[in-house]
Amino acid sequence: MATSGTIGTTRINTAKLLEKCLRRIGLNPQNLAPEIVTSAQEDLFMLLMSLSNRGLNLWCIDKQLITLAPGQSGYDLPVGTLNILNLLQASPSLSTPDSTSATATSYTSIFTEPTKLVRYGVRFSQVPVSFDLQGSLDGVLWETIQAVTAVTGLQWYDVDPEANFSYYKISSVDPLVVDTLYLANSVREIAVSQFNRDDYANQPNKTFTSGLVTSFYFEKLINPRIQTWPVPNDEINHLVLFRHRQPQDVGTLTQEIEIPSRWYEAITWQWSVRLAFELPGVDPARRAEVIQMAGQMMAEVEGGETDEAPIYFAPRIGCYTR
Repeated sequence: MATSGTIGTTRINTAKLLEKCLRRIGLNPQNLAPEIVTSAQEDLFMLLMSLSNRGLNLWCIDKQLITLAPGQSGYDLPVGTLNILNLLQASPSLSTPDSTSATATSYTSIFTEPTKLVRYGVRFSQVPVSFDLQGSLDGVLWETIQAVTAVTGLQWYDVDPEANFSYYKISSVDPLVVDTLYLANSVREIAVSQFNRDDYANQPNKTFTSGLVTSFYFEKLINPRIQTWPVPNDEINHLVLFRHRQPQDVGTLTQEIEIPSRWYEAITWQWSVRLAFELPGVDPARRAEVIQMAGQMMAEVEGGETDEAPIYFAPRIGCYTR
């Protein structure tokens, strides 16, 4: 039997999905007016946002590193954060270079022997620049480890896979002056527990400082942020955030929406439901059939939305059984 021999190469952009939706509600895609397209894109955006209220979208989990500042307790979370899944304090073990050198467009840390690098933090003395982190064993042949877009302030970055070079260089096509470069050969991460509002409000000394953040209060605002406790007193320790974020914006009709391929059928039917209530000329009987199919497809895809990891329950009932 002849098959394609390929996997994952089929692409369906937003325009094709919209055409499918219109056909499913009994309308002709050729009669699309600009205002209908705009309204349909808004409906798709609201549909994708509503998925976050139904549960955890596994493809919308990511990891962020949050820089701490001495004496600062409140920190804005990255744009699009919906919920905090895990928050950990990271304490890096830093490597001290034997020497450094700098040019107008680069800054180099030099070690006498290859040194492991798993994470680094960098801050510039002027306007943010985009840069490359490069490594070398001899200072002559360089390998690009990571390319980073424009940054501001002190920012931390993971190096995966870990690097092992004698020379580490921050370089850019633009002039740069490196103010601080931290090179971590290992990182110890400890879970930070979450306060509820009452516990944080009743904390008697909210300005107590320490090198170790043990708790946080999550302010689920339009622009969400956290309040840390104790208040950090250095910038080397930082936070590791695993978050549930909102899906990427819809974009243009020629782009794809950010969903796994297993969700295409359910999303198409759900989008069709919304269009059936907004666009004129949809047969009520057809609308009812679309609603039924949308519910069926959604139940199927949500039933399989799991990472298949085992769950362990450890009830602490020792005090009742002694």
